[in-house]
Amino acid sequence: GLGDVYKRQVINKRHQDYFQNIKDREQANEDAKTALCEKVEAVDMTALNTFNDWDKATKSVIECQEKWREYGFASKKMNTQLFNRFRKDCDDFFKAKAEFYKKMKEDFNVNLEKKKALCERAEALLERIDDREAFETVHELQAEWRTVGSVSRRHSDEIWRRFTKACNAFYDARKKKQNARRDDENANLEAKQAVIEALRQISEDSDRREVIGRIRELQDQWQAAGHVPFKFKDQIYADYRAELDRLYNAFDARENRQRVSRFAREVKEMEGDDSRLGREREKLQRVLDAKRMELKTMENNMGFFNVKSAAGNSMLKDLERRISRVKDDIAQIQEKIKMLREQKKD
Repeated sequence: GLGDVYKRQVINKRHQDYFQNIKDREQANEDAKTALCEKVEAVDMTALNTFNDWDKATKSVIECQEKWREYGFASKKMNTQLFNRFRKDCDDFFKAKAEFYKKMKEDFNVNLEKKKALCERAEALLERIDDREAFETVHELQAEWRTVGSVSRRHSDEIWRRFTKACNAFYDARKKKQNARRDDENANLEAKQAVIEALRQISEDSDRREVIGRIRELQDQWQAAGHVPFKFKDQIYADYRAELDRLYNAFDARENRQRVSRFAREVKEMEGDDSRLGREREKLQRVLDAKRMELKTMENNMGFFNVKSAAGNSMLKDLERRISRVKDDIAQIQEKIKMLREQKKD
């Protein structure tokens, strides 16, 4: 009767509810699993460029795998389809990760070889610590090092230590050499100052024959002393030249005076002998003309010197000294001719 109908309805309702519950659970599982597939698919693998990026993404994928196991079945129709989709998404991710790691390993090896080559080049520069070009090369190698990519963590500290050790060894050796050179140059400066001081002690009244040996000895000492610090080079040489010029000019002036007084005595002896006085004048006039020609040639040659070079500058100074001597000779001959002329008048 009615009771049976009611019972059947209740049973049917329960039956429907039971299947509806299963259907709802399967739908919830399907939605959750679809979301996990989409989450793995959303990982932009082209943007993962470092180990750190891949580690973060891997944690996220593993979390998805763990959650997947927590969810039950989806509908029979969707379950296998979703499982295959999720498995393919995970496989694609781990395959791309393996390729990235393989490529990185290859890059690491290439970078390690590049860095080893830079180490070898830096180590070879120790043979050339005096070379300005080598000093610049160290900076170039350091700049190049920064452009080479990473190497594996296992090698990075060791290769970096090797490279910095080579660069530091070069700088230290160069500095040590420069300090030693500076000490040598200071010692040379003291030696040259001592030569100048010794020249100062020689009096202008000394007899040239008595002191010439000592002067030559001091000139040899000057030549034997090597380079001085660059900033003192010109001044110390100027002081040295000034002392030599002082002595030689004093000797020359005294000798000239002596020659002139000797000549004056000879002229006195020719007194009254006009033909002899005339012959002497003609002879001196020829010498004067030759000296004037010599002076003209020297002054023309002055224009040909390249004073930019040290050698050119030295030769120019030498020529200037010779011109000065010829001018002195001309003045002395003119003085002698004047003495002869005046003697003849008397």
